[in-house]
Amino acid sequence: MKFYAIDTDGRTIIYFILAFVAVGCAFAISYLGQFHEYLKATAPSALMIYICLIAIFDKYIWKWNLVNVLVGIPVLEGNWEGVLTRTDVNNETTSRQVKLVVTQTWRKMALVFNGERSVSDAQVISLFNSNENSVRIKWIYVSRDLSGIEHKNLYGEGTTDLLLSVNGNSKQLIGVYYSTKLKKGRIELKYKGETHE
Repeated sequence: MKFYAIDTDGRTIIYFILAFVAVGCAFAISYLGQFHEYLKATAPSALMIYICLIAIFDKYIWKWNLVNVLVGIPVLEGNWEGVLTRTDVNNETTSRQVKLVVTQTWRKMALVFNGERSVSDAQVISLFNSNENSVRIKWIYVSRDLSGIEHKNLYGEGTTDLLLSVNGNSKQLIGVYYSTKLKKGRIELKYKGETHE
C-alpha cells in the first residue's frame, strides 16, 4: 500500500486530538499507579499510547460512521466493477469489463485495476476531498501485460481521474484515464462490496 495525499487539514487535526488523548491516558494511568503498584511499574509512556492510538485509528476507527463524518475521507475500500471504454490513436473504440480492488486505511491505499488482458497498480494516489460534493481520486499507474501475446504489449504507465458519486447506499466512480500508449478512455465503476482478505 502507498501513502495517499488529501487536500484538507483533517489528518493534522486528528493527530493533535490523538496526541491529547494519549497524554491524558498516560496521566490517568500514572495517577492510578499511585494506588496500585502494578500500574506504576508497567505504565506506558504517552508516546507509546500515541503510537498505539494512531495504529488503531488508522486501521479501524476512521471508518466508523460518526468518526468518518469528522475525518472527511470517503471509505472506498472494496470491490468495484464496471466498463472501460477505450479510444486508441486510430479513434477506434472498444469496451471491456474491468474490476478495481481498493484496499484502504486512513493513511494508505492500494488500487489494483484488473482488465481482461492487463493489470495495473497505483504508484501515486491523491484524494481531493475538500469539496464533499465533488470528491475525486487521481492516481498514476503502471500496467502489466497478462495476455502473453507478443504484438499486444500492454506494459505502460498512465493516469486515472475518477469522480465519486454517492446516492444512498450506491457508490460509483466515473471518469477518464490516459496512457503512455496514446490510449485514453472513460471508466465507469460501481461499488460491489467489501474485500474479504
